[in-house]
Amino acid sequence: MPKRKRGGQPGNRNAKGKGAPPKNRNAKGHGAPKKNKNAETHGAYSKVHLENLSADERAYIESITLDVEENMLRELQILNAKERDLAAKINKYEDDEIALHVEKEIVTETDKGEVTQTFKSSSLEIVMKLNAEYSKTHGRILKLIDSMRAYAIDCKRLDFDKRKHEFNKQRAKGAFNINPDTDEIEDSYEDETE
Repeated sequence: MPKRKRGGQPGNRNAKGKGAPPKNRNAKGHGAPKKNKNAETHGAYSKVHLENLSADERAYIESITLDVEENMLRELQILNAKERDLAAKINKYEDDEIALHVEKEIVTETDKGEVTQTFKSSSLEIVMKLNAEYSKTHGRILKLIDSMRAYAIDCKRLDFDKRKHEFNKQRAKGAFNINPDTDEIEDSYEDETE
């Protein structure tokens, strides 16, 4: 007798069918359209789509270069803007200490008609979520600042190593380039890749 394999065996009729049963809204083709913002509650975790940006925002995104320092600075500016935006949202909800806010409403069809479920959150819950995202953003800012500092140190170290290499090349040749203005050995390097 041949060894059975995992999963449904050939000729098994138990798994036959064409998707979800009728009235099941989880079936393919149902649900919210892509990029729908109807379920957005506070916007802390929202996805940004380039085609939904304004012309100025899109031009800004497209102007990003491969220059590491410039990109780090831009990232820092974006994170600072996000941090300020989250702080403004936190202040807005902190003013309403007791109020309940509608996060989302779900409408489902049953045999008896439509049933609406409303999910509400207190201002405190929303502020806690926003504070968590604020803390993450602030942590990313601190990491980026540390990376910028490390990058600056690496650039200085690389420049020093290039100057040292140029000086050693001159010493190996036995011919030193003397700067006529200062009468000192010229240790600046010329980029050979250009």
